[in-house]
Amino acid sequence: MTQVNGVESDKQFSYPDVHSNIVSIMNAFSTPITYEGKMQDNISVKMFMSICNNLQPSDLLALACVCKDFKNMLDENINPLAGATWSNSRNRFTIFKDKDPPTGMNQQTFARLLTFKNGCQFCKTEERVATVYWVPGVRSCRECMLQRAFSFREFQNSFNIDNEILGLIVPVTPDIYLSDAPDESTYYWISHVKSTIAFFMNADDNTRSELNRLRENVGIIFKEAQHYHEWTNNLYQSQVRDQKLHFERFLSEIKRESLFKLQHDEDYQRLVLKIQTNPFLFQDWQKYKARILQLVQRNSCNEFNIQGEPSITAFNGTTKRKVDNTSNSSSFQQGTPKKSKSNGQRNPELSDPNKRQTRIIKRLRKLTYGTVQKSPEESLISIRDPLYAYLSMCPSFVKPPLISGSDYTKEFFEETLIPRLKMEAEQLRTSNVPPPPYLLDTQGAMELGFGSVPIFGCLLCTSIIPCTFKKMKQHARTFHKIDANPERFSTKNYYEAGYSSR
Repeated sequence: MTQVNGVESDKQFSYPDVHSNIVSIMNAFSTPITYEGKMQDNISVKMFMSICNNLQPSDLLALACVCKDFKNMLDENINPLAGATWSNSRNRFTIFKDKDPPTGMNQQTFARLLTFKNGCQFCKTEERVATVYWVPGVRSCRECMLQRAFSFREFQNSFNIDNEILGLIVPVTPDIYLSDAPDESTYYWISHVKSTIAFFMNADDNTRSELNRLRENVGIIFKEAQHYHEWTNNLYQSQVRDQKLHFERFLSEIKRESLFKLQHDEDYQRLVLKIQTNPFLFQDWQKYKARILQLVQRNSCNEFNIQGEPSITAFNGTTKRKVDNTSNSSSFQQGTPKKSKSNGQRNPELSDPNKRQTRIIKRLRKLTYGTVQKSPEESLISIRDPLYAYLSMCPSFVKPPLISGSDYTKEFFEETLIPRLKMEAEQLRTSNVPPPPYLLDTQGAMELGFGSVPIFGCLLCTSIIPCTFKKMKQHARTFHKIDANPERFSTKNYYEAGYSSR
């Protein structure tokens, strides 16, 4: 009887306010979850948590989307045990170990941001490089980020926002660098700006101390964001080095002749770019090696019917081309069937990949600013764009697309080909691929094999039609009395040389 009264007295016991919420939560979770017609087993919270302890963060995120009960049990704000589950999963299954979340961020959000497997959280694409921007707490590609953040100059010029307001806002970390705006790197999350403006406009003398506190916190939050960016960037570089070792190990087993063909194989380049886009993913290297061997075997079985002297590929991956300008080449892209002679719409020159590359270079020249001929208002691309640094390695330039018609149309070039080339160049840059010789430098153009291609121009008389390197030397000697010694001029910069590649 005494025991019964004791039990009844326990049921009537009033817990302190500090623990009452936890007790009510645990009482709610003690009831097994029953799924009508979907799952016959009843899962208790203890069993559920034991299962979650063996799942990686991406699986936990998927599990939280199954139903409301699973979502609540994995929510730290509802279940205090969920935080340890997320932390254990991150430390056990990812490289982001032994690190607590930033101030004000829970373990679930921290694990979600570091799940690079899911790519950009806005456009959901896995083909772009995703970066964690710690101040707004998002994982985004640069394109989506630029839709949600404004630069310092945009806020000042377009929105007339005072410097005092921007001083209360923590800028986005890391900085966002654009090839066509090298001086613009500081950006602000738009929602942060809106909330700060609303707070600032409603501020009075009583909230002046709160404004001072905001100014002090800006520096603290910014330093913390920089610290976490350096942490993830160091891990990123470590993964890139590991990938490079895998590449070198695989390629060392391939004969040099096969390696030459492989490095300019379009499928191989796409495979490498896909892997290098997200170094944080754990790759199945054995499967990757098998795929490389398949490409090597395919290339060894293919026969190329190329008139004139074939391309000579250097060991560093660059290509030296010798073009026969006196005859129409009949070389086609690998796998492209020959067209009937009755097709009068096809320009014979476009069937030669080298001449299609020449067309691409000339068209790019017309759309580039940073030279004496063009201004930013008349052009689409900057001379400092990564496209020019990596153009000779871009798959769409190595094997230019072959389209119907007499030439590349303006719409195809500006709306399709240029965006594709810029995307490929950006992927190479963000993957820390060593750039090839610079195409716009005279020496770089010569090393890439474009000496006999009419892409060189004179900086002293810019109206001259682009011609070959040999003719440009004659022009410099005849009209400008310049000693066109290759040893002297081929090492000059694009802005300094008496002639340059166009």
